[in-house]
Amino acid sequence: MCKIIPTILLIAVAIWNANAIFHTDCSRDDVTFETKLVNSSFVVYGKPTAKTLYNDSDSMFFGTFRVDCILKGEPIDNIIHIMRAGHVKGKKYCQDLSVGRDYVVAFLERDPFQVNETNTFIPTDFADMPVEGNTTYELLADTCTLKRIIPIGLKASVDDVCPKVSSNSKCVPKVIVDATTVHTGTGAIIIPGQLHNVTDVIRSKSGSVQVDVDGNTAMRTRNINILLVFMAIWVNLVIDEYLVAIIYLIIPKQKNMHLEINELPCQTQLDTQDLTCPICMSIAGDPRVTSCCHRVFCAKDADPNQYQNGCPLCREKDFHFERSPKHKELLEQLTIKCVCSEYIAHGDYENHLNRCLNTRFTCPHTACREKNSLTEYNSQELVSHLGRYHCDEVPVLGTTYIKKSSVESYRKASNKYDDLVKTLYSVIYPKMINIQLKNLSSNQQNAAIFKCPQGHTLIEADHTKRKRRNGVVYTSNGFSCDVCRRVFASGSSWHCSCTNGGYDKCIDCVVFDLYNLDDPVLKLASTDRVEQQERARQRSLRESARVSRELSQALTEHVSDDDIDDDDDDQVNYELLGSRLALPLLLARQRATESGNHETNHEEN
Repeated sequence: MCKIIPTILLIAVAIWNANAIFHTDCSRDDVTFETKLVNSSFVVYGKPTAKTLYNDSDSMFFGTFRVDCILKGEPIDNIIHIMRAGHVKGKKYCQDLSVGRDYVVAFLERDPFQVNETNTFIPTDFADMPVEGNTTYELLADTCTLKRIIPIGLKASVDDVCPKVSSNSKCVPKVIVDATTVHTGTGAIIIPGQLHNVTDVIRSKSGSVQVDVDGNTAMRTRNINILLVFMAIWVNLVIDEYLVAIIYLIIPKQKNMHLEINELPCQTQLDTQDLTCPICMSIAGDPRVTSCCHRVFCAKDADPNQYQNGCPLCREKDFHFERSPKHKELLEQLTIKCVCSEYIAHGDYENHLNRCLNTRFTCPHTACREKNSLTEYNSQELVSHLGRYHCDEVPVLGTTYIKKSSVESYRKASNKYDDLVKTLYSVIYPKMINIQLKNLSSNQQNAAIFKCPQGHTLIEADHTKRKRRNGVVYTSNGFSCDVCRRVFASGSSWHCSCTNGGYDKCIDCVVFDLYNLDDPVLKLASTDRVEQQERARQRSLRESARVSRELSQALTEHVSDDDIDDDDDDQVNYELLGSRLALPLLLARQRATESGNHETNHEEN
């Protein structure tokens, strides 16, 4: 009996040990560091400085973070704001970001709801990684794709604030690139034969280094398990051996976080160090090299004005970027493998991106943002979502909402419907265009959709920027779309001043081209937009004076019901009346002027 009791206690300790490991809040995820790296737009090293719970949540918080070093991504501010962290509905993992903790490696991305805020971020769906002793630093040193970039506003040297990264002897420029596996990050897979281009949707996945992220925790768990095994051996001296097997099964096995080795027959020896932009960590589609350290940058990040402290890599003050024919020639041999498993040539990539169902977006509409909706849609699903739901949810006159079932009764007669269509053009359509522009590379932004027939790039312009070839601004606030031939009384257009009359493309034509739009609700609103603008123009031309219908008909010979405001039977269409009286008035004025001149000349004589 006395020998069975220790056995029972031993089993209880093992079970408690398992619960302690698997039932902690914000426990470490089982995702490898490499996977976190390639799926995060920014990887930063620093310390959380403050965190505050949201009013309506006891587990989701926002806070500030002091960035000491940027391990991946473009230069950002030294102090940033992290929103919607912790336990977030719809996400698998949570973040701790404890204030006062030692250094933390955080995995972030831009806040899609605050695109204009350059210092606002949200966590990617991974747990943050606390820096615990030498294990984490060894991991950073063994990871060959990390960089060390000083954040904006921090006056310090790289060695003072950044840990050593990519310093292992195995981090050599020449690596084997997996040519057939799909990547899960923002970089693109390298395939011989065609030109490679870079977007956020190209994914690849490769690696050959096994690392242990949770080294300390794993070691502690192994020590406890070894102790339990020795206790089991001691108990086994007097009890059956099967009990040891039961204890062994109960003891949790700590999963080492490592990278899988993918040995595939189709591999190409390429120098990815010479092709990867160190800022965005993507293959440089239009490669530029620095004059100092001769490193490749993509065209978007090859702007010396972004780097006030000199070259972001070697800190050389006097440097510039120049094109690299050698790297351009290498890129011409590459092609892209999209996440949809389709191989895309560079010339066809833009059209593929517009129709690829694997390109995902979150809804940009305010109603979804207020709900913290994290649902993602492909391009067609996003258009369907906007047409199906936000025709019901667009705020009208402050707080009023209209239902799609009653839209037809509002058409051409209601200010509410007018406001609905105005919101479509002023909020939803521009957001849809911005979504695509954000996910298109600089080469794709110059595609046919954003060019005039003469090949010039279109700019977004209001009435103050629309000009003719001679530089003269349009005389009116409106414009005529050169694609759909409709006339708009006001609003923005995509414009080029290369012709005598100027070239303009309306917003809905751009949206329809970008999203291959075929939604009857949105097309209905597009048609009504022109009609409502014309009605507004007609109303603005009418005078407020009231005359009888008989007098109106006597002056204009005939005024139809369509020419009179529906809400006021006595109000005259003075645009029509003015056109009828314009010629007699001008002739009378001319005769009076000539008569006055004649009398003046007669007096002088």
